[in-house]
Amino acid sequence: MRGIVRGALTAAVTTVALTASLGSYAAAAPASPAAPATAPVRAPAAASVGSAVVPSSHCSLAATTADPDGQLYEQNFDADDYSKAPFAERIYTAPAQLTAMAGTSVRVDQQYRYYRQFGVRTDRLVFGTTHYNTQKQTKAYTEKKFGTGWGAVTKLVDASDPGTGTGSPKAGYLYAISKQTGNLARFRVDEKTLGSPTVAAAGAKSGFGSVTAMTLAFQYKDWQPENAVDGILMTTSSGRLYLVTAKRSGSFAPRLILLRGSTWHFDGLALNNCGPDSWVLLATDHHADTAVSYEVFSYRGTATKITRLAKVPAAWDAKLTTSFWDLEVPSLNPLTPLPR
Repeated sequence: MRGIVRGALTAAVTTVALTASLGSYAAAAPASPAAPATAPVRAPAAASVGSAVVPSSHCSLAATTADPDGQLYEQNFDADDYSKAPFAERIYTAPAQLTAMAGTSVRVDQQYRYYRQFGVRTDRLVFGTTHYNTQKQTKAYTEKKFGTGWGAVTKLVDASDPGTGTGSPKAGYLYAISKQTGNLARFRVDEKTLGSPTVAAAGAKSGFGSVTAMTLAFQYKDWQPENAVDGILMTTSSGRLYLVTAKRSGSFAPRLILLRGSTWHFDGLALNNCGPDSWVLLATDHHADTAVSYEVFSYRGTATKITRLAKVPAAWDAKLTTSFWDLEVPSLNPLTPLPR
């Protein structure tokens, strides 16, 4: 695969520590599962047309990848056959390699497509934007730097896009995990000027030192803003798969929900909506150069149905893999009860 680290994030880190092991935090969290499952729950078989592998809603999946040589790519999977290798389109070559990156979101106007992404590079949080001129078919890159102190951050999730498309400035949260502290830290993101968001510390929780991959699972918004929730999927070094939920209002109090107790040994995750209450998920291991696609259904703890779709046939040689959101940010149907 490929990967050009497109934007990079930085924020003068009002240093919020990040420490501990996810296992120890899970034990302390009031709503964490009592006992991990040791085997996945049987999931429905993936649909197939001939030899093709197709998710239930024929939905599409895209991912952002960063190559070891600093190339940032959009990886597009064939919605009619997930057993095929994705089509890779280069976004840009970053000024220097990123060591962590959040998902890429796209914003458009009459002339440009803007590929926007937070990342960490040389101890800085940065926000990069690739400006693609759809008329001249040219690309340019701009970057905002936020400060130093981010070098230990290994995982980022950007939940600050209310939506993609022609409008929607950023307003929400950025989540980060540091290998030094193991804390999951939250930062408030606001964008009053396009391409120049602000980032401010907004709390941290210990116990996430064993996280190996994470991605935005969904945003939940019903008709009352105080009920809005961010959902994040995480894998750990012991192979567990968790859903972590956090209300956007009030103090930062993440809640862990165990989905699988073993076998999820991955270091990259990318996810897109599939239906009202299902998603397509790509899980990658850059050490083994492998990637596998799944369909995830309504979150029900260890009873969550997860269908394995297909292993990507080509070597997945990306250093970093995150989500790519073009039409919409992953969401949870507001008529659906929140996962418990």
